[in-house]
Amino acid sequence: MFKPFALAAIVDGERGPRPLHWPVTTPPPGIAAMQSALVTSAHAPFVQLGKSIGWVWIRNAAVRAGLLKSSMAPLEQTFPIGTSTPSAIRTADAYATFASSGKQNDPYSVTGVLRHGEPVPGLQHPDARTAFTPGVAAIVDRVLQGVASRNGSQKIVPGSASVATGADDLTKSAWFVGCTKDQSTAITLFRNKPGEAPLLSLKDTGGRARFMGYDGDFALNRR
Repeated sequence: MFKPFALAAIVDGERGPRPLHWPVTTPPPGIAAMQSALVTSAHAPFVQLGKSIGWVWIRNAAVRAGLLKSSMAPLEQTFPIGTSTPSAIRTADAYATFASSGKQNDPYSVTGVLRHGEPVPGLQHPDARTAFTPGVAAIVDRVLQGVASRNGSQKIVPGSASVATGADDLTKSAWFVGCTKDQSTAITLFRNKPGEAPLLSLKDTGGRARFMGYDGDFALNRR
């Protein structure tokens, strides 16, 4: 679920308001290769990407999208493939940035506060900020739409963009993040024995579920 932020970093670097020139000695992978890697959960293209453009650039793109800097993992070779620990609500928020033409909105759950029947001031929704240009956000959203089409998510939620934990992972934890123009949802799943810390494998779990208003079969260990 973290790899789309690495994708956003390179798209923003190449086509954003301040285009950068990457070192020609380590060229980054192409967008088609990264889209394919998102479907199969392949890591190599994103490790290569980190070496090409630098981990700081990827971290900054993730934070601009909506993740908290305090949840970022140390900057090293595996950083682009997802060693950070963002919350589900922040991850859903960050994916919504791509579906919202690059506008980022912090999570906010207050619909109204009254005191003696009168609205309490100062609790307004924080203003949206521009994280990416509409063009950059559209490219990332289009790639994620393609991923959803190829991994079957669009058969469950029409018009969705999504990324899920793949079969090549050890699957001690699983993520499914999906968004449309109207809503964004992130689900994270863990399994352990009560009172014991180690996470157990999620192999052969999954099945029929209701997601974003639609019913479908979700396989955590797809091939």
